[in-house]
Amino acid sequence: MKYKKSDYSVSSYFVIPLTLIFLGLAAFIAAAKASEALARFSAIALVLMLALRLNGRLGLIRLRIVFELGARRLFRGEEFELKAEILNNKILPVWLRISLDRPEALAPLLEEGVQGESTLLPYEKLRGSWRFKADRRGVYVLGPAKLSAGDILNLYRREKHITLNQEIIVYPRLLPIHALDIPFREYFGARTTEGLVEDPAWYEGTREYTGNRSARAIHWKASARLNQLQEKIFQPSTQRKVLLLVDGEGFAKAEDREGFEKALEIAASLASAFAESGAYFSIATDRALKSFSPILPLGRGPEHLGSSLELLARCELSFGQALPQVVSLIGPQGAEFVVIARTPGESIKKFLPPSAFKQERLFFVFAKHDPDKSDHAYRSCSFKELLGSAGDEGGSKAGQDQERDEP
Repeated sequence: MKYKKSDYSVSSYFVIPLTLIFLGLAAFIAAAKASEALARFSAIALVLMLALRLNGRLGLIRLRIVFELGARRLFRGEEFELKAEILNNKILPVWLRISLDRPEALAPLLEEGVQGESTLLPYEKLRGSWRFKADRRGVYVLGPAKLSAGDILNLYRREKHITLNQEIIVYPRLLPIHALDIPFREYFGARTTEGLVEDPAWYEGTREYTGNRSARAIHWKASARLNQLQEKIFQPSTQRKVLLLVDGEGFAKAEDREGFEKALEIAASLASAFAESGAYFSIATDRALKSFSPILPLGRGPEHLGSSLELLARCELSFGQALPQVVSLIGPQGAEFVVIARTPGESIKKFLPPSAFKQERLFFVFAKHDPDKSDHAYRSCSFKELLGSAGDEGGSKAGQDQERDEP
């Protein structure tokens, strides 16, 4: 931690040195002219100024500050708290001021902003907090914090910068949506606990062999390793398997950032709905991400949903990797595809034949869509249809523009 003199303390450079020089000369002249009162006053003032100067230089010594972030992961529109605890662990009192740099997306709720000023007595502890509101989706870092400390008269002070090193991830909002009418096909009958045929493509683990199944279900390598017969377990084949694809090309070309944010909120809401229903789902995008893979393999559960939301939180509008190329790495294994895009056109050409995607497995969700066009060769709906009246209340420019169609 580097210390430096305050860049705004003009008195530290001009007023204090000149005052010390003046008091020193006054004390010398008074002593030479045998003026006891003037000499005593000058000497006391000189000692006081030197003590304040020393106190200012020692202000940051044994001054400890600890920050505690209330939440590191939250949804857009939610609030969080940053707590600070400062301890003056020395015999000298100290004046201090603290301020904090912040991204514009994290707005403080107090009118005075993110700063504070106080005086700490010897061995006194001070606690304070700021509240913020996450106005935009993304990944942000608070800080650094600037701590200035000096003498109690604030004549001389020094400062240091403190790095918080705490990343804040703001997820897209979750919107109330209607269920997608997608016919999920099952090729292996009912659930594995009820059906006669299991799905060998969805291996889940092993368990002790019960003897009620064919020897083909025995996992020989696991049996040899554990010195006990183990049989394979397969995931239920009737669980939904959905791949959510966020196609950001149309939003980037139109420079439609608000529409892109709405698309990410739609993707997050669909992922949450699939997670609540127990479905297996994956998510991928052609946009660039901050230190994160653009594709999340099939999975389910709260942790998988959290990873999906983090992927969406890190999305940028700039191009990352071609979406068909990204999808080829997933190994969808018979899953359905839900493509979220701005408009039909180029987005349709990427996925409909002669592409590698099967048309009956595709479902499109468009930000701008013509509801009167009935001769679609693909299944689709619009943001407005998916959100209904609840989505209109959330309000955004992208949501309002859904009523206008683009060719």
